[in-house]
Amino acid sequence: MATRAASGLSQEIIIPHDQHGNVDWDALGRMSVEHILHEVTKVEVAERRHQNGETDGVETENDWRYAYEKHNIVVFSKKLRGSPIKCFLGRGVVDAPVRAVGDFTGELQSTFTWDNTLVGVRCVKVIQKSTNCADYIWYQLYESTNCLIKTRRDNLFFVRCIYADGKYVQSAISVEHPDCPTLPAIKRIRVYSGSGWVMEPYLGSDKKTLVTYLAHLDPIELPAIISNRLIGRHPLAIHYLRLHLTHRPVVSSRPAPSTTEHSNGEVEVKLQSFEESSSCSEFIGDKYL
Repeated sequence: MATRAASGLSQEIIIPHDQHGNVDWDALGRMSVEHILHEVTKVEVAERRHQNGETDGVETENDWRYAYEKHNIVVFSKKLRGSPIKCFLGRGVVDAPVRAVGDFTGELQSTFTWDNTLVGVRCVKVIQKSTNCADYIWYQLYESTNCLIKTRRDNLFFVRCIYADGKYVQSAISVEHPDCPTLPAIKRIRVYSGSGWVMEPYLGSDKKTLVTYLAHLDPIELPAIISNRLIGRHPLAIHYLRLHLTHRPVVSSRPAPSTTEHSNGEVEVKLQSFEESSSCSEFIGDKYL
């Protein structure tokens, strides 16, 4: 993985290191947070154009443009230089305070609320945790069936959850960890810097939150048209988050996930079919390979 500094969105995994060659987690967290906040500022230009009824014109690289609107979530897309895979950003209002929304998305098991292909998650490492800022390494396992063919993908990423200046930011980027090597039968998703959530008070209200979700990733080994279709749906997570926080639960046919808290403070959340484990390989289990 590259070690140089990054600016703007790019399809590189850039990991800063300190003078001893170790990952500089704080620098990584600051970089990923800066990237997503920068994109929120840039998308506001496209948002104003859309609100004013203006057209976006010819699609250009590195420029946000209106994509679609569903469930009162406005979604924008951006074409990146040298890649057919786009990134997508959605914005919507949730009737709950910033702290309540951020506290929920900052929980390991929250993704089960909006992603029905997720079958297990694990906190691999708690890097640091305080009242307003926490850094983790999280693992997620997905399973989907298309035309009777079962596909498994996983995701290993660093996440920073931080409250600052009245906002909550949860940024993510793919990393590596010895407890979670890639496995031949499971495709590993690449999450690029800039991915994540931003919550801020809506029009100054302390009871409503403007939620932004940015999906900047590569599902790996899928045609670009399918990847863009899948990624383009990610921002609708805001809708399911809204349903959950306004006490209108999403009906799911899956078994409820079980939660295990370890003595070191780490948490595992799994569907009931998973077995106890100490590494990602054991966590997945031979029957999933």
